[in-house]
Amino acid sequence: TVILIQDAHAIPDAQKNIQKLVAYFQEEYGIDQVAVEGASGTLEPQIFKSFPEPQKLKSVFKDYLQRGELTGASAAAIFNPQRMSYEGVEN
Repeated sequence: TVILIQDAHAIPDAQKNIQKLVAYFQEEYGIDQVAVEGASGTLEPQIFKSFPEPQKLKSVFKDYLQRGELTGASAAAIFNPQRMSYEGVEN
């Protein structure tokens, strides 16, 4: 099964919704792999997931999201609690 989510680049509300959709599909359907446009290789969010002050981390990334510099898939990789594989498919 493939679920395609059309990305509206650099639109903060669209990116927030993509992050929520990734979580929804994982929780409801057990999706455990996300292919990410605009990236190549595996996304490795562990350094962010292990940051000791999650609220500060969210505050910093909120600014990146508002400026259109953080994608919904990247936000999902960092903030969604589910364990998933995120693979760039640009190449």
